[in-house]
Amino acid sequence: MASAVTKGVAGVPLLKFLTEGWLTDPTQGWGNGGTGSMNSWTFSMAELIQGVATGDFGQSSEWSAKPLSASIKKNWGEYGAMSVATVLLTPMAFRLGKQILAKPIIRPANRLLRSAGIKEVKL
Repeated sequence: MASAVTKGVAGVPLLKFLTEGWLTDPTQGWGNGGTGSMNSWTFSMAELIQGVATGDFGQSSEWSAKPLSASIKKNWGEYGAMSVATVLLTPMAFRLGKQILAKPIIRPANRLLRSAGIKEVKL
């Protein structure tokens, strides 16, 4: 779910948000068919810290005139709905799956066998 949030805000999955620029080199961003932070509107944690320290967030000249909030707004517009849906629906899906799988499968089979007149089946 954390990856969905970083994708909605920064435009990159969580692992790339945390590692690109420090542990790994930046990779091509979404606009070029990639999933990395090397794009004007996608960014990593390293770029955020660099931007706070130097004022340069690694954006192109077109995007550098805009505040960082413009990049966040663009990412949220593109990936926000998916991010919200993932954050809300994933826990519900797991809860529903847990309820469905918690009931033993053998119980309905035993009821069916009893209705057929078989009291007990041992393996």
